[in-house]
Amino acid sequence: NYDGIELVAADANVISGILIKNCVLKNTNHNIYLLNAFGGVFIDNIIESNLIEGGNNGIWADNGGGNAFGKNYIFKNIIINIGHDAGYGLLIAQDSIEVENNIFWGNRIATYFDPFAKGSKVKNNSFYQNEKSIILSTGSVDNQFLNNTYALNSAAVFNMNETEGVIFANSNIFTESGQQNIVINNTSQDIDF
Repeated sequence: NYDGIELVAADANVISGILIKNCVLKNTNHNIYLLNAFGGVFIDNIIESNLIEGGNNGIWADNGGGNAFGKNYIFKNIIINIGHDAGYGLLIAQDSIEVENNIFWGNRIATYFDPFAKGSKVKNNSFYQNEKSIILSTGSVDNQFLNNTYALNSAAVFNMNETEGVIFANSNIFTESGQQNIVINNTSQDIDF
């Protein structure tokens, strides 16, 4: 298919209690597309134990306007070979998303945090042989990156354009021989690693 699974919350509609589990998704564009359009609410949804392979984007959690609030969960997925021309393994433009125990492998950009992405937690994940692991946009504040392993990613492991409230701790970084620009801080602020 062009797009796999699409969930849209708009006009005061609530998308809650959805479980996407044990699926194999191999689509051309978005494998999973979650849109919080203006006035909609996304809360307490789970994407768990899926194989998401190929296509432009693995999981695209978008914000079409307004506030995107409430926790959503992305657990134990394998996100592999996504976005080789353009695209992301995981794009986050909503807030309070828990991303835990996933494998990001062989993607162009494993995770991209849009300016609307706030207060999310990326914990206990493996980032392996991606081009870039994490890109954090200006305005994407209060995100945490904890206990992750980054191995043999060919370009930057962490490219940040925001430092406000950002925590990056307790992670392992294994680089390619001679690799430079492992962590890129495009801001004037220091951050503890």
